[in-house]
Amino acid sequence: MVPKFVGLLVCVLSMSAVACGREESLNIIEQPEFNQSSALVPDVEAEFTGRAISLKVFGLAGAHEAAQRDGWNRRLTVYFLSVPGRVHQNWWPLSVGTEIRIDYAQYQNSAELYNEQANRISRAQNVPILYLSPPAVFGSTGEYSDIYSASGIGFLNSAIDQLVEEFGADEVILVGQSSAGNIVGNLLPLRSDVGCAVISSAPLDLVAHEGFSSSHDHYLGAVSPLNPIEQVSLISPNDDRIVYVGYSETDQIVGPSYQIEYAQLLAASGHNVILQSAEAVDRWGHDVAVWRYNRMFECAREVGNE
Repeated sequence: MVPKFVGLLVCVLSMSAVACGREESLNIIEQPEFNQSSALVPDVEAEFTGRAISLKVFGLAGAHEAAQRDGWNRRLTVYFLSVPGRVHQNWWPLSVGTEIRIDYAQYQNSAELYNEQANRISRAQNVPILYLSPPAVFGSTGEYSDIYSASGIGFLNSAIDQLVEEFGADEVILVGQSSAGNIVGNLLPLRSDVGCAVISSAPLDLVAHEGFSSSHDHYLGAVSPLNPIEQVSLISPNDDRIVYVGYSETDQIVGPSYQIEYAQLLAASGHNVILQSAEAVDRWGHDVAVWRYNRMFECAREVGNE
């Protein structure tokens, strides 16, 4: 075992995320109002490699109502929530780490209210859409570093299995914006029932993303982080599956170049990919919400495989 003072010296000299144990200092600050009301939101118990966590599922009641209506095509949409926050790095050598500040203002600080909004979307659009929270955020248990690791993808895949069984779905539509887009990219190799995937403004190459935005290297704290661009070769062929990749040319958060490269690599591997530039709705040029929701509804209404 390396003595503590030796480890500290390595940390100070190298300023390395690994040497300084960034994972241990990866903290999340959330509004207590959201966490308190999240107790009223349904969840699904996910298991992976001997661990079990609870993942919050927003919009479950509305999705069930939509699925029970005549004409449902047996496609279940799973929309992964991305962390609505910002990353702050502490460069003081004795406490090097990353702090994730979560801002739930866009969800009006109430998980219960956001759950009702999610229910209304399924009812209004007449398609079942579930909003699944990743580990450690939006009231889900687990560790934030799971989001970028094989363990987090395992939990989410386990949850999808249970939801597919509960609804009796034949295919799933996977949707993710920003960090949640990484989740979709990393799930594609694991599932043969994906009829459509919608990925927007996502750091699909984590190494290139660190070069684009040095403050966004918190994924390095994950145990065995998964890099979506390195998973492309593991995705099984499916001529009926469509993968939409949307990006904003003015994105200040995620670089367009490696999103384009990811889509091109998918296409070169024989997958059906539609790459589109879209207009962002926020001042950072990052959130292409209109494009994402339009693609999601189109996918949800398509007739699945026979």
